[in-house]
Amino acid sequence: MGSQQLLVLFLATLVTAVAVVAGFALLKSSGEQANRNAIMAELGQLIGTAREYYRKPVLLGGGGGNYRAFKMPALYKNSPNAKITRIKQGHAKSHIHFLATGNTAGKNGADPIQIEVLAYGHSIKLIHLN
Repeated sequence: MGSQQLLVLFLATLVTAVAVVAGFALLKSSGEQANRNAIMAELGQLIGTAREYYRKPVLLGGGGGNYRAFKMPALYKNSPNAKITRIKQGHAKSHIHFLATGNTAGKNGADPIQIEVLAYGHSIKLIHLN
């Protein structure tokens, strides 16, 4: 083979290797983002349910301005996207706090995605831990 043919073969191999590595990186990134989006959607629904409970009068089965007796529906405990747990259950009546731990590695590439959400009477705070 001539030197030009070897150069073309080397460049073609190099381009193929770079394309494969880039493909794997995109696949991993899109999987992480999909899991993060699913977790955010579930947390949004859960917070909506909790805030509905908070605002509903006690006589109608709600909390009457209190989160303490809110029971998280089993649908969220056994989610295929994340393990969602309530932090400090029964602790504060004016806010509720959840932690979602995802199924895929987060930003650091080693630990799973973790998102915390706190709901107060009139506001919501999201914290992306990983």
